Amino acid sequence: GEGGMTREERRKMERDALRKHLVAQHKAKKKERELQARIEAGLCRVDGSPLVDEEAVQRAAAQAREEEAAFQQKYQEEQRQRKEKTALVKKLRKSMQLHFHNTKTLPIDLWRAFKKFDVDDSGFIDFKEFQRVLSEVGLGNNVLTPAETLVMFQQCDDNSSGRVDFAEFLKTVVGNLTGL
Repeated sequence: GEGGMTREERRKMERDALRKHLVAQHKAKKKERELQARIEAGLCRVDGSPLVDEEAVQRAAAQAREEEAAFQQKYQEEQRQRKEKTALVKKLRKSMQLHFHNTKTLPIDLWRAFKKFDVDDSGFIDFKEFQRVLSEVGLGNNVLTPAETLVMFQQCDDNSSGRVDFAEFLKTVVGNLTGL
């Protein structure tokens, strides 16, 4: 035998080498087909490099998820505040309606009350005068926090002028009713 190998051993070695060569060739062709498919699908360039930076995509997706979570949190907080404001206005309206009964004299009663609360006779109820209104209808400092009082005033002050005129006062007491 040549080099101490039997013919059988040499054939086995050649078959193994051929098999390795064919497997490598098959893998190379498969890789080439996959690359071609990725190029055709627009997933990579001809040299195989990605068209998109996957890490950048992941960072952008994470940022979008964070922004969505922050938006949801802000939205829920705004909804909570809106509900709180609505509840405060309902509370004020209910307290005021206990003091003003819907009779034929209601508009006059409301005008007289407005004039009574308008201590400085400016034609408006300012914040200090508004606090007196709240005390009069049972919603004084012992019932409402200063923050709730301010929110209530801001809800009544439709045009954000820093004072409540008679129309705003009426709307607060009776709501959006017409025909008064």
